[in-house]
Amino acid sequence: MSKYREAVEKMIDFVHFLEDQSLQIPRKEITGKIGEWMVMDKLIQQGYTPTFKAKQHEVDIVLSDGCGVEVKSSIFNDDKSAWLFDGVKVKKFDYLICVRLADDYSEAEYFVFTSDEAGQIPYKTAKQDKRRLKIYDDISRIRPGEMRDINKKLEEFHQAWQKLPST
Repeated sequence: MSKYREAVEKMIDFVHFLEDQSLQIPRKEITGKIGEWMVMDKLIQQGYTPTFKAKQHEVDIVLSDGCGVEVKSSIFNDDKSAWLFDGVKVKKFDYLICVRLADDYSEAEYFVFTSDEAGQIPYKTAKQDKRRLKIYDDISRIRPGEMRDINKKLEEFHQAWQKLPST
């Protein structure tokens, strides 16, 4: 078990402690960190020697060949009936990995995009360069358009670790 997997397990225990104590849980921060650590663990399992970058860096993870990996993580948003991955800035990474997490963080699914593929993700608003991916639990609920198109071909990105450079 890598130190990142161990950190994920301890963070999940911490979330359970907060729930048991009826204390506020900083979901956004915890979800982001758990997703980053899960991706680090997956990369290590697959033979990569990634470097984890803290804040103040363009990307979350750098692979040994210098490629930058941005990680976006989400738990299910009941209001939107989707997993939301906000703030995707295509020009700052080589690969985007979206981590779709169960509400209790017990399960994760990974969606791997090249920067060109991430360029297919619709803009959050017309005036920004940030994009927002919404992965819906029921594709029939999506209006026709770019978001529906990308949800129809999600299988192309699901667990697509082969898109990363070889180790």
